[in-house]
Formats: sequence, structure tokens, C-alpha cells
Amino acid sequence: MENHPEFKQWLQNEMEDRHWIQSELARRSGLSTAQISRLLVGTRGPGKGTCVAIARALRLPIDVVLRAAGILPPNFTDESADGLYQRIIQLPGDMRQQVEEYLDFLYERKRNAR
Repeated sequence: MENHPEFKQWLQNEMEDRHWIQSELARRSGLSTAQISRLLVGTRGPGKGTCVAIARALRLPIDVVLRAAGILPPNFTDESADGLYQRIIQLPGDMRQQVEEYLDFLYERKRNAR
């Protein structure tokens, strides 16, 4: 079984932000609900064609989706962000999850402070 935790979480977040369920993303992207389900479970990795369809449905630039899928490398213009990324990718999966949860916490805190 394949596992794509970063992409499946990213896609889930994008769907939640839009209040979409799997069938809505499937309808807008032209993918089947089974394909969307496999992406969200992590049993299927996103290919380039799938990323293009998802980008079109989400109305996002294709490179954003390709980067989320890990097909393109992250695009850093900030050296400190690049340094953080390089350190994070060296951590084991459980520690990466802790970093992600903490970043989510900080992001929500910032969002709620507005």
C-alpha cells in the first residue's frame, strides 16, 4: 500500500476550506469518486494528470498542486524557510507529524487573532 500523508492532508484541507465532499471534487475535476477516495486514503499517489485535474477543480496554479504532491520540489524564496524545510525532512515521520501539528496550532492562533 502506498502512503502519501502530505498530499492527502493537503487535499483534505483544500476540500474542507471549500466545504466540499469527495463527490464535489470528483465532479469538478472529472475524476471518479473512487480515485478521490484512494487519494484521500493514501492508497494511490497523485500523478501529473490527476494533479492537473485537481488544480483545475480547485482553481489553483498547477505548480501548487504538483508541489503539494511532491512531484515538484518546494519553491522557497526565503532562506530561513528553506533551512527549516531541510531540517524537517530529516526527521522521522512521527516527529514531522508533531511539527505539522504545532505549525497548524500556530497558524490557527494567528488566524483567530485577526
